[in-house]
Amino acid sequence: MRTRRKQSKIIIDEDKKNDILYIGYPTNPYTVGIDFSDDIILHYDRRRKRVIGITVLHLEKLKDELRKEGKK
Repeated sequence: MRTRRKQSKIIIDEDKKNDILYIGYPTNPYTVGIDFSDDIILHYDRRRKRVIGITVLHLEKLKDELRKEGKK
């Protein structure tokens, strides 16, 4: 199941089947992906010189890890 919502130009795109979440502005030809970690990609607009989005891979795994950390 895939959910995509726009809120004030910000896109929230969750692909539950592939366990991926994107939050940010629409990408453009000047956007490059920067691997921040194994599971996080930052989307950087070279023209505007700012981060315009973030992709989280393995979202459910990350949620589980955060829950475990919260119980410590």
